[in-house]
Amino acid sequence: MKTKILLLCLFVMIYSESSSQLIKWDTLTTDFDYFNRQHFHTINETREYIYSFNLGSIVNNLLVISEYDIYKKDFSEQISFKLDQMYNPNEYRPNDCIMTENNIIYVVADSGYIFQKNIFNKEWTSRKIIEESALIYNIAFKDSLFGIISNYPDYENLIPELHYTEDGGNNWSKFENQIENEKPFLITSFRFFQDTMIVITYEPETKNRKIYFSFNSGYNWDYINEFPKFSSLERHNSIYFKNGKLWVASIRSEEFVFSDNFGLTWTKVNEVNSNEGIRGIRNITFKDNLNEGFALNPYGVYYTTDGLNWEFDRNHEDKQLEKLNLTQFNYKDEIYLIQDSAALKYDGLITSIKQNDVSKIGGMSVHPNPATDFITIQLSNKELQPFAAEEKVQIFDALGLEVISTPSAALTPTGEGNLRIDVSHLPAGVYFIRIGEQVSMFVKH
Repeated sequence: MKTKILLLCLFVMIYSESSSQLIKWDTLTTDFDYFNRQHFHTINETREYIYSFNLGSIVNNLLVISEYDIYKKDFSEQISFKLDQMYNPNEYRPNDCIMTENNIIYVVADSGYIFQKNIFNKEWTSRKIIEESALIYNIAFKDSLFGIISNYPDYENLIPELHYTEDGGNNWSKFENQIENEKPFLITSFRFFQDTMIVITYEPETKNRKIYFSFNSGYNWDYINEFPKFSSLERHNSIYFKNGKLWVASIRSEEFVFSDNFGLTWTKVNEVNSNEGIRGIRNITFKDNLNEGFALNPYGVYYTTDGLNWEFDRNHEDKQLEKLNLTQFNYKDEIYLIQDSAALKYDGLITSIKQNDVSKIGGMSVHPNPATDFITIQLSNKELQPFAAEEKVQIFDALGLEVISTPSAALTPTGEGNLRIDVSHLPAGVYFIRIGEQVSMFVKH
């Protein structure tokens, strides 16, 4: 296998049929040739099945686990490497993986072991959270310390249990309140959205699917009665939760639905979408602070600005990308499309430029970043500076909630083209600044 990474920065303009908006992508071609989890691929002369993908909490890190090994790709440093060969395959047999913001990788396995290591260390540690053998199927972390796993002490009868850690995996405890269900069930989706944990279950006996919400990180669960039945069972149904609205899709089904009341009622996207026939959605994601959303199927990408109307990206009919087999769609600080031999990085929208419109021209930077007490917004494009004072300045948290707003940028001047804003009262986290439709991001410590 080649050790040198070929990084190609190709700006691809993607047109929709009914819109002048363009989507710009960078094509990051790597020496990985095994991104398609549905097939075996040859890695170092060994045929290995790819079990799980996870875009790490650190920007530009992609984590891939296979049957025997674990790999990490760092787009920013243009390198990839095999982190280490894992334990004996009979002990390993991974099901899921995640990398947290403090560089810790966690892998859960059929054997009931949880493996973890810092990416800068050579040694893995492993532990069983309970004495008896239990298949561990899912893992999710809210932050660097709090995580949840699902395991099956009695896999034959499909009775999963949820355990949690509050110290980064050193100690695990069983939740006092578990998901209660009359029939045996599998957990097919398992994801944190800030403090909200969403789980989708499947009952093999009835073929029913149910959604459970926990608004306090898994300590208590609320059951949603009504949920669409998909035509086939998939290990991961695609889910996304934003501002009280939930999107759910299934890979082998035409069902792509959303609910704006936590699942009490559902609307099919195809019933309100002008572009009918959306099907086979593999993953869904949205930019945190806006309504820019993406839904991926094997043939390309659907794009929305309101969550209702989706336009199909036909760029993949071009010769250059006609053989794409897009199989994963992950988002953390950046948006990536993972395909067989490359990763496409979403690089923003290009829209028509109007005079006196700050939202249509680039050139906004934020410093210091990370920030503590104040941030300064600098408009490096001098043509923007006279118009910026007319625009409202908004700051959103990671949930898309507005936390700071000024009627106009003119109210926070520090000099020509610069805006200084007090953020000392904001909790630590990721925030987004919006002036018109121009957006930038900063981290508050």
